[in-house]
Amino acid sequence: YDCILTAGTLLEKGVAGTLGELEAKPHPWMYAEALVNGFGMTVPEGKYVLAIEDSSSGICSARLAGLCTIGLEQGNIRHNDAQWLCHEMAADFNSLMKYVNLG
Repeated sequence: YDCILTAGTLLEKGVAGTLGELEAKPHPWMYAEALVNGFGMTVPEGKYVLAIEDSSSGICSARLAGLCTIGLEQGNIRHNDAQWLCHEMAADFNSLMKYVNLG
């Protein structure tokens, strides 16, 4: 992975975090911030980024930002009936390898 977003810490190169204390999920700002300032991409280029989430608010945030999304089963996505927002659902983090292009 190239970026990890968590709540409440400053996004810096090589450091997990986001400016989540300013706008919390499901606002798409955190993902847009990662695209523009973390990766140097434009928001429309977000369609080439895969967001992996375990929460319904995170899936909503990523979709609103225009990202492709995979939901993790161990979170609250199905409990909140938000699986329809996911492009795919994965059993766990290890099962995500089939989505990684190594070539």
